[in-house]
Amino acid sequence: MSDILRLEHVTRRFGGLVVTDDLSLRVAVGERRALIGPNGAGKTTLFNLISGVLPVSSGQIWLQDQNITARPAAERAILGIGRTFQRNNLFAGLSVFENVCLAARRQQGLSSRVFRPAHRYAAVAEAAQGVLAQVGLLDRAGSIAGQLAYGQQRALEIAVALAARPRLLLLDEPTSGMAPAETNQMIDLIARLPPDLTLLIIEHDIDAVFRLANQITVLSFGSVLAEGAPDAVRQNAQVQEIYLGLPLERAD
Repeated sequence: MSDILRLEHVTRRFGGLVVTDDLSLRVAVGERRALIGPNGAGKTTLFNLISGVLPVSSGQIWLQDQNITARPAAERAILGIGRTFQRNNLFAGLSVFENVCLAARRQQGLSSRVFRPAHRYAAVAEAAQGVLAQVGLLDRAGSIAGQLAYGQQRALEIAVALAARPRLLLLDEPTSGMAPAETNQMIDLIARLPPDLTLLIIEHDIDAVFRLANQITVLSFGSVLAEGAPDAVRQNAQVQEIYLGLPLERAD
């Protein structure tokens, strides 16, 4: 299977601090890969490098056959990289439907047409309805985004990302701050995403990681400590040591 994402010897420095250290990574099309590691391991910085929020200090980033190392974030989004954030990036005062329509409009090249509401375009409205049905929020389409329950807001973030039709979706701690019932709903939502959509997931909930991922990369001090199938990573002694010396399935 071909790679959708390839990082080659990527380093990111902040002054004298090396946050990402000569990191190489390959992610295949359709893969569900989790990034795990302790706080400060460089996970969110890596997402920022992939999505174009931060430039690399050295190394290269490829999206399939395109070298995107120097591409700005907006161009990477057009090329098919979507992302959610640890803290939601919604328009709290707009409706659920309007939030998704704005993303769908940008995807269809209508962002410059500011004098007509996004939902007035038939193709945009149809795309938004389809995405909301996919994440279970179609019945809340008219609700104000800021008034949704927390778990529903996180689901709306995914809907907004999906409306841009990404090929690669970066999910930054999608279950963070959720109650157990909300966590299970989010895991089910992510598991239902189309199989041809590649997922790269930062997640601290180890149970969620093993329920969602078919490949795991463990980061430590900005470098890859271990990677592979979940069972192999679970048994890795170095990985267990990072997680407080506990068997990985019991680590917090």
